[in-house]
Amino acid sequence: MDTYCLLGHSLSSPSPTSCFLLRISPAPVTPPAGGDTARTWVQPHRLCRGHPGRSGSQDAARWPGSREMQACGVGSCLLATLSLVLLCVALSTDYWLVAYGPGGTAHSGLWQVCVVNECTSPDHITGYIQATRAFLILATLATAASVLFLLVSLTSCLHSPVSTYLLAAITGFAAGSCTLIAMGVFSGESWHKNPDRMIQLTFEWSFYLGWAALPLLGLGGAFALVAHKRHSGYESV
Repeated sequence: MDTYCLLGHSLSSPSPTSCFLLRISPAPVTPPAGGDTARTWVQPHRLCRGHPGRSGSQDAARWPGSREMQACGVGSCLLATLSLVLLCVALSTDYWLVAYGPGGTAHSGLWQVCVVNECTSPDHITGYIQATRAFLILATLATAASVLFLLVSLTSCLHSPVSTYLLAAITGFAAGSCTLIAMGVFSGESWHKNPDRMIQLTFEWSFYLGWAALPLLGLGGAFALVAHKRHSGYESV
């Protein structure tokens, strides 16, 4: 039995405002039929990532932080997905370097060298190529993990002990760091690689795709971190 005090005006009371006691009996909660009597049934009181008792549209209108959190999460997911595509294309294509010479052109990537439309894998792999491969593969795996965490954050109703937005930000920044190391090593080793003045050696589009993924990973990680901050503040309301 709960007792509430209601303020109101009474003609018979000398004071202009009086307190009326109102006793309300809470409605009994009936456990589901066929359930175990030894277990305690708890009535659900919260919607998925929403305020108690509100629908998704009402919750977004009442709590602006939820809308900002969703916008940052979607933006981070799009940036991470685009970065993943760029890394996969850069890693698998053979237009990192193009050589223009008197006898024709040749182009090479991280896995094979193509001369006159005939591609072969080199017998000896230099150390900087192996390092570029390794760090780009790590960057691709970390980016895929970041995309997975972001999709879970946007679509799942489960509450994990660690924020998936935070995990997405950490993996996104880790992918950016690996990409920076890989591209820096390749750029530094290939900058003065050509000793023959008769051959012009230039970077091509596969190389630039790897560099283009770097700022996207940084922005995606930053958006995921902002979404984590919004999510933490929103859950504490």
